[in-house]
Amino acid sequence: MKNVITRLNNVEIHNFKNVSYGTFSMPLANADLNDEFHADILGIYGQNGSGKTSVIEATSVLQSLLSGHSLKKEFADYISKGTTSSILQFGFLIKNKVDEFLVEYKVEIQSANEGGTEILKEALSFKKKLIEGWSTKVTLTYNARDVEGYFTPTTQ
Repeated sequence: MKNVITRLNNVEIHNFKNVSYGTFSMPLANADLNDEFHADILGIYGQNGSGKTSVIEATSVLQSLLSGHSLKKEFADYISKGTTSSILQFGFLIKNKVDEFLVEYKVEIQSANEGGTEILKEALSFKKKLIEGWSTKVTLTYNARDVEGYFTPTTQ
């Protein structure tokens, strides 16, 4: 995948660690990506308890999922106390010399009965940049509770 640039644009967190709801956006999310060495962020700062570590650990969950690994048992500890699940959503811009895509990945995790962590729901959405704007958004969803079919594509 030479000459493909993937940029994390934003992170949205629900009921994850000490964060009931929070968003984290990259300052250059919509900047020109022709300069692949252009730094977006150098660090995250904020008050104690503001969610800095939660953002990093949310990306750790993402890394495990995108690498095809099983969710670690300790991820169950990241679900906020008093809630049954956590929702993590990540926005990406993926660009090569010809095409540009906006991609969203959303996952809901919960504690498993065996003491681990399991995926309750997943959704992968994308739209392609066209000359006249963005294409129709296509979403593939997975719901562990759906007994009819596991993946359901929809368009918006």
